[in-house]
Amino acid sequence: MKRNFAIRKWGVSAIILFLCITCIIPSYGQDVREATSLPASEGDILYVGGSGSGNYTRIQDAINASNTGDTVYVYNDSSPYYEHLVIEKSLSLIGEDAWSTEINGSFLGSSLDTVNITGDHVVISGFCITDNRGYYYQAAVKVSGDYVILSD
Repeated sequence: MKRNFAIRKWGVSAIILFLCITCIIPSYGQDVREATSLPASEGDILYVGGSGSGNYTRIQDAINASNTGDTVYVYNDSSPYYEHLVIEKSLSLIGEDAWSTEINGSFLGSSLDTVNITGDHVVISGFCITDNRGYYYQAAVKVSGDYVILSD
């Protein structure tokens, strides 16, 4: 009798443990996927710098002309770019090379962030962001949007 009780006790414990684990792992994986889910680049590619016809000379001009889902590709030929960028829509901003494609905030007013991201689902990669000389509360990159990825 005691043996059957012990087997049932272990069996019930094993089932409860299995159910707990199967509930925890999928919810953890879901959180990770949500935090990194971004729409695939389904839009156009706008070019900044370089020598192609139709290329923009300023990054902000290309961002303003872009639509949700577009990619703004920035060549390092015209680097450094002395700009204050505001990104309010879902897009990818890609620099040609993280070591030589520079966004420089040294000419900005002391109240401006160099890059201000308020849009959701924004990817920024391949830039060196330098010389923000604002007050202590100004940022080189200020992020207030959701699902933003900064790399390289």
